Amino acid sequence: MKTTKNVTALLFIASAATGTAHAALLDRGNGLLYDDVLNLTWLQDANYAKTSGYDADGLMSWGGATAWAANLSYGGYSDWRLASNTAVNGSTFDYNYNVNGTTDVGYNITSPNSELAYMYHVNLGLDSYYDTSGAPQPTFGIFGNGALQVAKIT
Repeated sequence: MKTTKNVTALLFIASAATGTAHAALLDRGNGLLYDDVLNLTWLQDANYAKTSGYDADGLMSWGGATAWAANLSYGGYSDWRLASNTAVNGSTFDYNYNVNGTTDVGYNITSPNSELAYMYHVNLGLDSYYDTSGAPQPTFGIFGNGALQVAKIT
């Protein structure tokens, strides 16, 4: 069933359905995940531009990525776009830095107005570098252990 909103190209790994009782990622199959709060479908493959052979390393300018998403046809959908970001409070952007997620610059943003931040913090349940009081969290990041990348096994 096609949603009324544009579906969204995920720029970020989303491989499991986690989160609160109020938010869930539902596996649509074929590499598609549906966010029931944002009413969006994400690509499960965070770097599908590379995987599909469209781009050698998947690193593109904003304009290039926008054009790629606009021309993408995948899973029966052709109305893909990049994730959007509007003001956390819904009206005007607040550029004051804060770690408690109440401004548009900082950490712990859980507002659905920032689609990627919402995916990161709510759906995936991941931690920011700082907690809401400003203390570093050893569990930050997509690996949950403060690591910035996976160690290569040689």
